[in-house]
Amino acid sequence: MVFIWMANLHQRIKHLYGKVCLDSVREYENCSRKIADFRNHQRFSLRCLKSGITPVSLHLKTPLKGYKANKIIQNAEKRLLNERVRQINFKLDCLKGKQKDIECSLKQRLPDNIYTEIQDFTTRGQLA
Repeated sequence: MVFIWMANLHQRIKHLYGKVCLDSVREYENCSRKIADFRNHQRFSLRCLKSGITPVSLHLKTPLKGYKANKIIQNAEKRLLNERVRQINFKLDCLKGKQKDIECSLKQRLPDNIYTEIQDFTTRGQLA
């Protein structure tokens, strides 16, 4: 029985609580990682929007020359960036809801000390 407590977190959960519970833990970790990734995307996009910079992925080109054409392109790029921020916010809201559902499920299945260990493990993963 000593080996079980020396094993890593995932092996312990699988051995003590089953594969279904382990799958929920991994889904929780993946969801938390996605939230961290989308927060980074959100920060980058908001920083670009505040600075008046257009990310390379949203640059538009036109064969037309002139002030009016350039102004139209700038407005379109800014609107695309606003749309990207809106979509990121929507995705973050969906992921946070999914994470809350998984948290509730895990709180019911696991004891408090294991659940706290999972949260610590996940938080360290988000910061890395």
